[in-house]
Amino acid sequence: MSDLSPDGINEKKYDNKVYFWDKFVSNSGTEDNMRFYEIENDLELRNVIRELESKTINHKLSFTEVSPKNASIKKWISNIRNAYPGTLQDDVEYLLDTFRESLYSRSRESNKIIVGFLLTKDVMLLIHSKKDSSLAELKDGIFSAKLILHPKNVLRATLIKNEDGRTTFSAFESSRKWSKGHAEFWGIEPESVSWDSLGNINLTIEVDSFPYPIQLALENEELDEMIRENRISPSGSIKIGRNEGRIIGVNVFKKSMDFSEFFDFYITRKENLEEQRQQFKNLVPLHAVQNYFPEQSYKYHDDIDKVYEITAADGMKLCHDKKHPRFKVGFFTKKYPGINPSSKFLHVLYESIFENRPLEFWHAGEATSRECFEVGSLSIFNEVELNTQMLELSNTLLNLAQDCNSKKKKYLFQNYFCEFWKKNLSNGYLSSLFDFLKDDIIKKEIAYEFENQAIIETEDFLEFKSSSDFNPKPTRFAKDTLVPTVKKYINDNGSQNRYCILYGIEDNGAINPLYHLKSDQIDIIQETTNKILADSRYHVELNSIPFNEGNILSVFILPVVSN
Repeated sequence: MSDLSPDGINEKKYDNKVYFWDKFVSNSGTEDNMRFYEIENDLELRNVIRELESKTINHKLSFTEVSPKNASIKKWISNIRNAYPGTLQDDVEYLLDTFRESLYSRSRESNKIIVGFLLTKDVMLLIHSKKDSSLAELKDGIFSAKLILHPKNVLRATLIKNEDGRTTFSAFESSRKWSKGHAEFWGIEPESVSWDSLGNINLTIEVDSFPYPIQLALENEELDEMIRENRISPSGSIKIGRNEGRIIGVNVFKKSMDFSEFFDFYITRKENLEEQRQQFKNLVPLHAVQNYFPEQSYKYHDDIDKVYEITAADGMKLCHDKKHPRFKVGFFTKKYPGINPSSKFLHVLYESIFENRPLEFWHAGEATSRECFEVGSLSIFNEVELNTQMLELSNTLLNLAQDCNSKKKKYLFQNYFCEFWKKNLSNGYLSSLFDFLKDDIIKKEIAYEFENQAIIETEDFLEFKSSSDFNPKPTRFAKDTLVPTVKKYINDNGSQNRYCILYGIEDNGAINPLYHLKSDQIDIIQETTNKILADSRYHVELNSIPFNEGNILSVFILPVVSN
């Protein structure tokens, strides 16, 4: 089918156009021209956008929920999007001028700082960034923007994205807190902002020894400490050194509140995580063993905001409300007596890891960390032993999974990704997350995708092996066939050429499954292979994929990362 329109325009080609405009934030010079570039639409650009998206603050909003005080902002954005792949230079310049004027004076000091606007078919990105020399011309007037959009250079940004017909809004701040100018530009109210993104809280205080009210600006951590140490009481009294006073007003994000209103606002956003941990200990004894098998009946059910006891008589009995203003709290575990996550909760976590939906998560059974580590867009605030190699490899694997061009391969690589984390994560409760994702979502999707006969396209990370390459004698197959094959894909420098071997698929991608493959055979093959590979820093994980009356045998070659 031709990509040409009736006018002879190659529509597919123009759908891939990427444009970028910028202006210096300081307009005090004699030249205040807007610059325009056509940007190379490549993997690096998508990775940069994906990384910005993974570090956005708060949760995504529907763009319909955003109400800028200047109504023209949404009109300009709508006009620009509707004109694509054409361009509306005037509307872009209006948008950039209005955005830079909203920034506070400190943000406009340097002539090395820009405001910019990126436009693709599905993404619009409004940024406030350090100017970098990365806008280098490649050929045919196309430019590369490897660094200018990198989160290390971007001070703040807004990502407006078309996702399955729905326009979403998310924001990035290098400080992880909304800046006042950025928030005011979009009309963001305190109720839409997470506690840690609020910035300074300004108190107006009456002190008996002073004739006029005084102003005290506090970081949210300082306010937390004062409340925790009872230097600020729920009634609004406050101790400042030797003086005592009364808080008569609070300003948060340019919104004024009386203290009772603010304290209610504070309490709804701050809860004691230690209470969650104690409740978890009540449900899961400290002496509980890890080996709790799926076929056993779980005693508890972990939903998004509540934990239920599973009873024979009533079905589900509420035993704990775990809703938290900042985190999604996890109680799930395979330890006795067993707490299984709900399908809805698992899908929320799945989407955060694999579909770039930012989420802050904390497991009640693990130690707390002030700094998070990230798996996809899931920010986990528990202490773990990880090194840079582990996180870099995780990001590489996630990019491969997200760039797969078929569902079969996507779910296969998601399964590999979960096996990788499970193998390299020593934290039992967090490790069980990847077990649940595999068993309750990904493996079911794999089985569904392989129900129908189809040709599987080759991929660099996959290796197809015919069913004739499989020997039903498991020990011999492991020693004579599988181990040499795995070693062939491991390079001297420790890198690997393949991540997954599929037995039961011909070179042309046609499925010709193995017959009479038994689970005990798989166990022997895996155990024998891993014993031989013990010194190689690699490990294999085998799974069978049902297909018609037979099975496809998948072999994941997993690196073991030392911390």
